[in-house]
Amino acid sequence: MGLMSAREVLWKNIIADMRANGQVGRHLTLTCRNHPQNIIHASRSADFRKAPAGGCMEPCVARLDCGHVCKSYCHPADPEHKKYKCPEKCTKMLCEIHKVKCHKLCWKACGRCKVLVTREIPDCKHKQEVQCFLDPKEFKCQALCQRLLACGLHHCKRKCSDTCPKNCTTKVQKMLKCGHENTVECYKNIDEAMCKTPCHELLKCGHPCQGTCGECFQGRLHLPCKAKCDRSLFCGHLCREDCTRNCPPCSQPCENKCFHSKCMNKCGERCVPCVMKCKWQCKHYKCSKPCSETCDRPRCNKGCRKKLRCGHRCIGMCGEPCPKKCRVCNKDEVNKIVFGNEDKPYARFVELQPCGHVIEKNAMDHYMDDVSNDSSIIQLKG
Repeated sequence: MGLMSAREVLWKNIIADMRANGQVGRHLTLTCRNHPQNIIHASRSADFRKAPAGGCMEPCVARLDCGHVCKSYCHPADPEHKKYKCPEKCTKMLCEIHKVKCHKLCWKACGRCKVLVTREIPDCKHKQEVQCFLDPKEFKCQALCQRLLACGLHHCKRKCSDTCPKNCTTKVQKMLKCGHENTVECYKNIDEAMCKTPCHELLKCGHPCQGTCGECFQGRLHLPCKAKCDRSLFCGHLCREDCTRNCPPCSQPCENKCFHSKCMNKCGERCVPCVMKCKWQCKHYKCSKPCSETCDRPRCNKGCRKKLRCGHRCIGMCGEPCPKKCRVCNKDEVNKIVFGNEDKPYARFVELQPCGHVIEKNAMDHYMDDVSNDSSIIQLKG
């Protein structure tokens, strides 16, 4: 007040009048409306805690409608206790028959007796376990229906309170027009049912049909083949596309290689020609063409004069890689009859690269001559 009077003349005059009338003191006097004898002299904020509910520190002790006593401090507000929530436990009896008491807090709405009792449902006459508070007329019967359906053969399998289905969905065996016996729903006419017997008819591609009799219209129109192609491409690799698609160029790494290098393209792409000088030569003949072109020298029919590590003479041809097999050390393998001349003492052999198999020279010449003259044989690409 001193601060206000020092700044404003008006406030100075007002405060002077209040002092003259005895209206200025060192505390605020608070009197409880319910208990006038309880007076509080509030000179600091802590003094207001002596009236936590606006009255005083006396207990309310008013008797509530539930029969319990109000446990709050004296509160002038809400004297009829319409907003007060009684914290005591409710002691009301929910059901006199089963002696069930309410266990909620007093201010909450009481529950209902949920003890299960056997009651007869009026509409269907079924005996059901029903909660005590429920009216049997309102209860939805949970028993199995067992009413006879429209088919006249099967009973409804829904709950008694549910509506019975219009169509009987019980699975039964029926002989269809195609001659196959199928499991179908009872209500379905044999004209409407689609036969689910696997077709298995062999298609033109060689794969068995994966459709059903119904899907293939009893074999008149088959589903597209879903198998993988697995046909051999020109290169010898297998096609892994779907059978119904055209075989694409082979995507495997190219296996063609020569003495100088290896092709790095995909198998279905044309190889880049090797321009290095051909290395096929011996002391009798020598090729003068680039590696990728057809050689201009004949094959040498002379036998190889080299000796193997075992000390025996090579069984190969002049200018060709020496076979690792020896006529003496590997007699059983070398003399194994395939084309007819392998067991002859003069027989010469060519070792195939890179598998290492040996083929008798005359048989190899005969095969290569046939390949050169027969355009129908699939050969390696150029």
